[in-house]
Amino acid sequence: MTFESISIINLKGKKQLAYYKFNRVGVNIILGEKNNNNDDTNGVGKTALFLAIRYCISEKLPIAFAGKQELEKNDAYVILSIETNGKVQRIRRCLFDDSIVYVTENDSIDNFSTVGWDTYDKKGFSNYIQRIMYSKINLKPGETLPNFASIRELLMRDERQGYAADINLPNRNAAITSKCLAFISSVQCNFEEQLSLIKNKINELKDKQKLIASFSKDIDELREKHQSCLKEIEILKNMLSNASVGEKIEYDQERYTELKRQIDTLHQKIHQLEFSKRQQENNKVDLKENVDKVREFIHLEDFYNQILNYFPNQLSCNYKQMYEFYQAMLDDRGSYFDNQIKAIDGKLNILYSQREILLKELSKITTLIKNSKLVSDLQSISNQINEKHKLIAEYEYKLNIYSEKDNIDKSIKAEKEKFNEEQKRLIEIFDSYSNVINDIKSYFNNLINISCLTPKAISGKLEYSFENSNKSKATNGRIKIKCEISDQDSYGRGNLKIILFDLALLLNRIDRNMGLTFLFHDGPYVQITQSKIKFNILIYIDKILKEKNMGQYFVTMNVEELQDSVPYNGETISMMDYFNNLKFNVARLLRTDDSKQRFMGFKY
Repeated sequence: MTFESISIINLKGKKQLAYYKFNRVGVNIILGEKNNNNDDTNGVGKTALFLAIRYCISEKLPIAFAGKQELEKNDAYVILSIETNGKVQRIRRCLFDDSIVYVTENDSIDNFSTVGWDTYDKKGFSNYIQRIMYSKINLKPGETLPNFASIRELLMRDERQGYAADINLPNRNAAITSKCLAFISSVQCNFEEQLSLIKNKINELKDKQKLIASFSKDIDELREKHQSCLKEIEILKNMLSNASVGEKIEYDQERYTELKRQIDTLHQKIHQLEFSKRQQENNKVDLKENVDKVREFIHLEDFYNQILNYFPNQLSCNYKQMYEFYQAMLDDRGSYFDNQIKAIDGKLNILYSQREILLKELSKITTLIKNSKLVSDLQSISNQINEKHKLIAEYEYKLNIYSEKDNIDKSIKAEKEKFNEEQKRLIEIFDSYSNVINDIKSYFNNLINISCLTPKAISGKLEYSFENSNKSKATNGRIKIKCEISDQDSYGRGNLKIILFDLALLLNRIDRNMGLTFLFHDGPYVQITQSKIKFNILIYIDKILKEKNMGQYFVTMNVEELQDSVPYNGETISMMDYFNNLKFNVARLLRTDDSKQRFMGFKY
């Protein structure tokens, strides 16, 4: 896919406000200029042009445009022309209302027509753009691709959002970002998903295994409760069929007495544990107070501060050791009391649950004993039968799961073997991409060499690895990318690393003919004092893209970055003139009194 041009129109007024034609192959510079040295190149529309292109390839209405009255006043629409497989499509979007998108491949329909355009809602248009962007992608067996919306930020980097010290996207799911990076690297991208299917099944089986373990020691009691419930249901059914309410009340009175006894016993245990918990909490508070008092008594800090100037090394070390000793006292004993409190809380939670169950049953029985109406008594019996059926269902569920115990153990073992075999197979597939990865590394290293300004070379490292750790929380199958540049924290090289990495992937995608042959960088590469780094990279990339006769690289720049002189055809000229001669500058934006040379042709 190739970006042809972008324009801003007043739809109702049928007037073109601004128009920019792009270089179909090579570098495209969106340049901020100024009339005099006191002018500012910010605010002329460089980022706005960048956002408008993103908006036209399915992003939501940018915050920078939303609610701006001048856009609505000028009835402003953006039109992006793109070429795919020999066909030119025009995409028209309103800059103050993103509910409808207009698309046409018909050359005879003009930009201002209100009829003849195909219309899409947001979701439909997102699908339309994805079909265009992925038109050259050949799916591997079983492969699923990330949505274009997920990779858009990796192809159109915004310095305020896209740049980071690592190769990633901020505030994004790590698994999705890894998949996107593998995809735009021309590497199969769904290894982690395939292994997760098996891992999730293993985890489900392990959850069942834990459930079984939680009640397996009480399995005999569970069977007895199940049988007891069945018998109680029979008794209740007989009472209901014979309307033996008196017998039922007598039965409930006996049960009432037993429940009261059980609840009293529980209350006694709860009181004991609650008292013990309070003691442990008091112990912890006392410990902290005592340690603090010891520190104050000795006046360690004041003492050492007074003589530290005489023996700095030895005494500072001693002070640190003594301070750590007192702190360790608090930490170790405090942790002991915390663990004791946690254990007591666990026991209390069990007793609270048991008490709640008994109190509910006691409440029901009390209601029936106090109720002398026959109809209410019969209804109460019926309700108790239903409750017993619920208990039986719970018991049978656990008993059925327990009966699967041996099969679950075997299934876990079988799934683990399947996981290992599948992981081994996927590692072999990943290894088959070694040529692709080596090509990316080669481009990355070439770009590092091109960006060097001094004999002291900038070294770099780019590594792709397949995560296959045996740890339980490992992200098996995830493609991890480690990218470093020496001294990367100076001269903006944190950003430079990202730029070189992105460019290496762009050149690799072009070689693989996978489409997505464009890249946008909005923001500075390096400090202005290092502008020759940018110059060298742009000249190199333009040369390579033109040799391949494919690919577009868009960058935003300020005129201040192009003041250095460089040789050209036997003479010395400014970088600005050099790029003008090569026709790199496709949008030259600056402040004027009428604002017509801003991106949109007016100030908003």
